[in-house]
Amino acid sequence: PLLLLLLLSHPRPSGRGGGTGPLGSFLDELDTLLSSFPEDGTPLILLGDFNIHLDASHSAAFLPLLHSFDHSLMHSPPTHKAGNLLDLVILRNCSSSDPTVTPLHQSDHHLISFSLPLAPLPPSPPSTPAVTVRRNLRSLYPSSLASSVTASLPTLESFSNLPTDSASSALSSSLSSALDCLCPLVSRPARSSPPSPWMSDPLRTNRASLLAAERKWRKS
Repeated sequence: PLLLLLLLSHPRPSGRGGGTGPLGSFLDELDTLLSSFPEDGTPLILLGDFNIHLDASHSAAFLPLLHSFDHSLMHSPPTHKAGNLLDLVILRNCSSSDPTVTPLHQSDHHLISFSLPLAPLPPSPPSTPAVTVRRNLRSLYPSSLASSVTASLPTLESFSNLPTDSASSALSSSLSSALDCLCPLVSRPARSSPPSPWMSDPLRTNRASLLAAERKWRKS
């Protein structure tokens, strides 16, 4: 993927303004979450309302945990109207710039904006056009096929004395050679048509039955 984006919300501990209570099992859960992402170079952004005072003693293990996974914390102005930095943006394999916060009328948290340059996706390899291979059997005359096969087979007496497997192999080889000579394989680009969204499986089944009945009627 081009980018992994995770939104996280840590419930506010006790105290006004958030971020003043113990973290409980939050760090263990965050450790488990960060461990689930493979280190394959994909940019990752983890952001949300963490409700953590980074300068509090009970939060001392938070930043070392991020650094152990090569994550960095984006520095930004306070994101809460009480002057606290509670909404965090955590980055891995990418960097941000121009962080700004904008107060909101309906929330005690501010809007965080920042720029994030990303590398463009590599160009997709050119697709190989589909090719169909077929024989034009309509141009094949049965008499020509029979003559070609008969000419390549041994005499009737010799052929009748061959073991079954040898006779079958000789006949198959003669048929293949005759077809390649009289009716060679021809390759051509396959016709592609956009899928019809209305063509459901029941309609395909009914259409196949209809075409089979039409072919049977034409032969009658």
